[in-house]
Amino acid sequence: MTGGNPGPVCAVREKFPGDAEALVALARGLGGAFDAAALARLARDVADHAGLVAERSGTHLGFATWATGDGAGSSELTCLAVADAHQRRGVGTVLCEALEERLRSRGVRSLEASLPAAWVIRPDLERARRFLLARGFREVRVDVGHWGPENDRLLLRRGL
Repeated sequence: MTGGNPGPVCAVREKFPGDAEALVALARGLGGAFDAAALARLARDVADHAGLVAERSGTHLGFATWATGDGAGSSELTCLAVADAHQRRGVGTVLCEALEERLRSRGVRSLEASLPAAWVIRPDLERARRFLLARGFREVRVDVGHWGPENDRLLLRRGL
């Protein structure tokens, strides 16, 4: 290989029902990024929502889940998670590109994502926010108390 190109970052495939336990474990291992309530929501999302899995040699590197929106051509990115050891290596980008292409082919025109508004004080959430902004998402609003008292949501949206 020339130019130091390491080749494909990973393969992306549809999420299978048998992936759920491993995907929740991957999220649990993200250094406290998910509290107990968020892990419970994540377990439901992994079970109920469509998803993609990034893997290499049978190892789960990350995943994305989404829910179909309001019928007006919108979907919601309900989770994007990449294992700590594989962050900042293009896995999240590959997952987003595959997800966006899939949604565009189905007529989806916009994608929303939500983060706890505590990104101001949590470096892991700030990295996620910067990643989404770099992918073309724009901050829409903060919904106070969306996930409960003192648990506000930052809503982001991008066109596809």
